[in-house]
Amino acid sequence: MINIKNNLKKNALKIIQIDDDNFVVLLDFFDPIFKGNKELASKNIFLLDKKEDTKWIVHSDIMVLGGFVDIFFKENDLNAISWNTGLYKIDLETGLATPEILLK
Repeated sequence: MINIKNNLKKNALKIIQIDDDNFVVLLDFFDPIFKGNKELASKNIFLLDKKEDTKWIVHSDIMVLGGFVDIFFKENDLNAISWNTGLYKIDLETGLATPEILLK
């Protein structure tokens, strides 16, 4: 597992508070924490608790090459945009990213 606890505030591109105890973090997929590994870099969204312990790392049944570039809420759903402009819905309980549409 990737240890981002010490890199969260320094390296986060975006942080979204989910509730009093949890927040979602987006890291740059070029971040050195991924050590140039494209498979790891495609998992650049994390759910953390208030102690900054990792609850899940985003994953998908479809390979997301290059990772995600943005996260946001729309109609009470967490969404993410991949580097190649795919829109994904992310399950807040599991971290499963399901493709919704291609934005290009």
